[in-house]
Amino acid sequence: MSETGTSTSPAKAALAAYIAGDRALAERLYGEALTQNPDDATALQGLGVLRFEQGRKPEALALLGRAATLAPGNAGIRRNHAAALAVAERFADAAEEYRAALAIEPDAPTDWGRLGSVLAEIDRNDEAIAAYQNALARMAPDAREGPALLRRLGRVQRSAGQTEAAIATWRAALERAPGHAGVAFNLGNALKELGRNAEAEAAYRQALAIDPRLVRAQVNLGAVLHLEGRLEEAEVAFRSALAVDPAGEDARRNLAIVLNDLNRGEDALRELQPLLAGAEERDTLRVACVLYQGLQRPAEALVAAERLLVMTPGDGGALGARALALLALERREEALVAAEAAKVAAHDDANALNNAGVVLRTLGAVDASIDCFRRAIALKPGFADAHSSLGIGLLAKGDFARGWPEYEWRWHTRDFRRGLRRYETRRWQGEPRPDVTLLVYAEQGLGDTLQFARLLAPTARLVGKLLFETQPELARVMRGLPGTEHSFARGGSTPAFDLQVPLLSLPALLRFPLDRIPGSVPYLHAEPTLSSAWAERLKALPRPRIGLVWQGNPRHPNDRNRSIGLAPLAPLIRRHDAGWVSLQKAGGAEAIAAQELSARIFDATAELEDFADTAALCSQLDLVIAVDTSVAHLAGAMGRPTFLLLPSVPDFRWLLDRRDSPWYPSMRLFRQRHFGIWADPLAELDIAIAQLLQGRR
Repeated sequence: MSETGTSTSPAKAALAAYIAGDRALAERLYGEALTQNPDDATALQGLGVLRFEQGRKPEALALLGRAATLAPGNAGIRRNHAAALAVAERFADAAEEYRAALAIEPDAPTDWGRLGSVLAEIDRNDEAIAAYQNALARMAPDAREGPALLRRLGRVQRSAGQTEAAIATWRAALERAPGHAGVAFNLGNALKELGRNAEAEAAYRQALAIDPRLVRAQVNLGAVLHLEGRLEEAEVAFRSALAVDPAGEDARRNLAIVLNDLNRGEDALRELQPLLAGAEERDTLRVACVLYQGLQRPAEALVAAERLLVMTPGDGGALGARALALLALERREEALVAAEAAKVAAHDDANALNNAGVVLRTLGAVDASIDCFRRAIALKPGFADAHSSLGIGLLAKGDFARGWPEYEWRWHTRDFRRGLRRYETRRWQGEPRPDVTLLVYAEQGLGDTLQFARLLAPTARLVGKLLFETQPELARVMRGLPGTEHSFARGGSTPAFDLQVPLLSLPALLRFPLDRIPGSVPYLHAEPTLSSAWAERLKALPRPRIGLVWQGNPRHPNDRNRSIGLAPLAPLIRRHDAGWVSLQKAGGAEAIAAQELSARIFDATAELEDFADTAALCSQLDLVIAVDTSVAHLAGAMGRPTFLLLPSVPDFRWLLDRRDSPWYPSMRLFRQRHFGIWADPLAELDIAIAQLLQGRR
């Protein structure tokens, strides 16, 4: 704010005293001038400026306003009045005064810039952008004020949703003034918003090169690296932020999230602990819910979720976290209520909708879960967990056309991302390539490999040669798979290849419907010499010979629900005179002894070194009864008659409600009708065994 204009003699003397720094003399002389002429606009302005400097803002505004009224054509007086109005946060009035000054002096770039600033304060962004652009157009390219105007213009453009324009503006600002860390930081934020992570990373690194202590840039750099899956580098960025500001909560929370994604849950919780001591911060509690859940500490996850609900009743995120915790605690009815509440409450929270969907799907509400996942994706289109979960839900309903492409998002989720092979050769996209050698590699469990090996033959017809890498336990049984040039065990040397693809990506590439799954069954066979040896070993057993598997992999997250144990099967084994054969490797002998069934069950599982031995034994059986585990897939792939016991909410591959499997024509499914209750499928199994025995008499 400065004094301007012509004046009477005392007012001119006052201005001179003001310029000389003698404020007391200037104030006295302005008073004299106004005593002589109360309508002296210049004196009113001068005294108004002094009053403003003295902090007597209401008097200053009154004096400057009167001066502007008396001298409407004086650009300087209107400009000073506008500046005072802006300081008083009367931004709309200030804008009108700046426009009045510009009507008199339209080529004043400073006034255009100030007009832009007051318009930005009241979110009249389009007008603010125009004002800033007018200022820049009237300013020399090398003007000292240029970079500051560009910085402000970029901020308004981004607020107006013109992110691309803001990026161009901030780049121009950095060209003129490369040493401004804040501009590089803002540029990084805009690029991150558009998903241009590599450019955002470069901008954040530029900001940090200018100011290594700019904590916000370190935190946002870590966030970009996290998004890119560069977790170790993200950890370094967050730790660097904490080295500068050990109390930085954003950096500490984000570090905990990254450590959790690195499967270092205990380390993550240790880092978060300082924030949890008296946590009243919602974001901290949300992260705590995730960490406790991942560490299988659902009781603590529930406490954190309920603290969140006390702070924000009805919060969708807290309800979703509570539903997950209740589910893990097997409080299923409460989990269902919480998930349904989260589905309703989580209007704009993609994570909460995803959590609700996971709980609903686990509890058998597949359609409701699909709705949750779709809503989550609508809010967050690149949400890999929601896409992958949507795929699983659609596949459970038999919607292969939409389910398999969604399931491909698994490679962007935490659980799968770190297992993705980083080959220099590109991935096969399903196109016919008779000139190439394709490597297909097993990616998940043994049962998955056994099931989807069926697709190798139709895949082989599209390429020149097909190589198949499998788990060591399956290497021998996979020899001679139809269409496979060479199968080999993981961990050894890999033959040369041109293209590669994970095994469970074949369904999305081959694009087949549920009723036309390619490949024929059986596609796995026992080695004749091994089969003959088992035939000799089992010849004394009565027919039918029935194999048994009652327990899956105890490390599987759903093993508790899908395994039945031997005890519930014991009455059937005692009641039906058959040649019972154990196929249960882990803990089988101990379970047989505990149930006092050693005289009823033939057990030679200690001699089964791999699945080739198990296949040979299965080849001599008339029926395999199994829970959802790899032996069931082996028997199905061999075309052996198989009775499969399933929980009420089984894996997606077994679909919903069906009694048969489109993957294994020789398989019959026995499903729980109610969660955890095996009585119904066991009663049906009892009848089926009796019918089998009756048919052989």
